[in-house]
Amino acid sequence: MTLNNSVQEGRKVIKEYTKVMLRAFNGECEAAAAKVSYSNVNTMVERIGVAFENINRLGQTTHLSISRE
Repeated sequence: MTLNNSVQEGRKVIKEYTKVMLRAFNGECEAAAAKVSYSNVNTMVERIGVAFENINRLGQTTHLSISRE
């Protein structure tokens, strides 16, 4: 990827966007973990799954994704 005709700037943007995606997913996971109880475990697991799918959808443009592992 190039940005302003610079491969180096393109790499920098990809690296930064990767960090943003990972931080967003980690934030969603931490928020779900903070609110989990025995009665809403399935809801919180579902919430994490939706966040995973949404964040990966946003990364499609730059061919970035979070793996299930």
